[in-house]
Amino acid sequence: MAVVRPPQRRADRRAPGAGGRRHPAGGTDRDQRRGRAAGQRVRPDRGHGGRPGRARSHHPRAARRLGDRRPGSAAGCAGGLLRRPPGGDGAGGGRAAGRGRDGGRGRRLRRRLLPALLGRPGVIVPLTVRCEDGLEVTAIELRELEVRPPLPDFDAELLAAERAAAAGLVADPAPTRALFRRFGVDPTKVRPSNEALLRRVKRGEGLPRINSLVDVGNVLSLLLQVPVGLYDLDRLAGPELVVRRGRAGEGYAGIGKARVNVEGRVCVADSDGPCGNPSGDSERTQITTATMSAAWIYFLPIDETALERTAELVAQYGRGLVRVP
Repeated sequence: MAVVRPPQRRADRRAPGAGGRRHPAGGTDRDQRRGRAAGQRVRPDRGHGGRPGRARSHHPRAARRLGDRRPGSAAGCAGGLLRRPPGGDGAGGGRAAGRGRDGGRGRRLRRRLLPALLGRPGVIVPLTVRCEDGLEVTAIELRELEVRPPLPDFDAELLAAERAAAAGLVADPAPTRALFRRFGVDPTKVRPSNEALLRRVKRGEGLPRINSLVDVGNVLSLLLQVPVGLYDLDRLAGPELVVRRGRAGEGYAGIGKARVNVEGRVCVADSDGPCGNPSGDSERTQITTATMSAAWIYFLPIDETALERTAELVAQYGRGLVRVP
C-alpha cells in the first residue's frame, strides 16, 4: 500500500549543558539574551508559518485523516490512512495516540498524512460498502493488520469499559433497538451484539477475550452501544459489501452456531451471500490471527469523536492502517 508521508519536522534541540534552546543562527537562549544586552541584532527562532516561537514537535504515534469524513458515507475511495505506531512489540511497546504515560492527557499532537494512492494498478483495490433499504452505517477499512492473541496491555481499556458499563455510563441502546423493531425483529428476543455485551457485563461475567482486534471491537461496541461487525477482507467474495434486508431463505454458519437466519433482518452480504448481522458474524469471514485486512462496520452512524477513538485503538492494538471508504 502506498502511503505518502510529509517530511519530518525537526523538534527543538537542547544544547548540552547550556540549559537553553538552540537557535538557527547559533547559540542558545542565554547567548541570545547576551546579544540583546550588547545591542546586537538577534534573529528569533521561527516556528511554522514564519511566526516567532517555538517549533512544534510531532508525536510519532499520532495521526490525522484528511478529506471527506462523513460517517456512513459509501462514496469515494481516497480516504486518509492512519499510520500504525512504530516500534515496540505491540500495544505495550508505546503510548496511545495523543495520550502519553507522562500525564499528557488531552494533548493531541498529530501528524498529518496525505491520502493513500488506492485503486491504482499494482496497489490495493479499495473496499466499497453500499447500503440499501434506507440503512445507514459507518464503514472503516483496515489494512496491514497484525492481529494477535489477547494482549495483557489491553486489560486497562477492558476494565475501564466494564466499570463504565456497570455504572451506567455507556450510551443508550435505544437507537439499536429501534433499528431492530424497524425490520420487525424484537430486540428482547434477538439481542443486538452491543446489548448482549452490556447484559453480560452487568451479570458480572466480563467481556470475552478473542484476539487483539475483536477485543477492541467489543469494547467500543459496549461503550457506544452500537453493534460492530468485523469481516476478513481476504475471505470475502468480491470487492463490495452490501448492508441490506435479508432475503427469503438467507442465512449463514455463525461463529459457534450451526446456522443464523437473516431473512427480513439487517445483514451484511458479499457476492456469496450474507456474512454477518448486528447480532453476530459468520464463521466464513471471522477475524483470526491470520487476518491482515478487514472491514469494520458500525451498524449505525457514529460521530467524529467516536471515529477518532476507533482509529486510535485499532492503530495501537491492531497495528493497522485505517481508511474511511
